Amino acid sequence: MQRGRGRAEKLICNAKDTGLTNLPSADFAINAAWMTEALIAHDLPAWMRLVALDGDLARAEPDY
Repeated sequence: MQRGRGRAEKLICNAKDTGLTNLPSADFAINAAWMTEALIAHDLPAWMRLVALDGDLARAEPDY
C-alpha cells in the first residue's frame, strides 16, 4: 500500500515539474490546452522509459 502511494506521489511531483504547477490564464480554454500539453510532456518520458530506455536513463526523472 505504501509503495503505491509513494509512486503516485512521485508521479504527481513529476507532473508538476513538467508544467502542471502554473496555469497561465484565468480563461478555462487556455488552461485546458496548457494542462493537455503538460500531461503530454509528462507522459512522453514515461512511455520512453517503458519502451526504449534501460539502465540509468530508465530511472531518470524530469527536471524542466
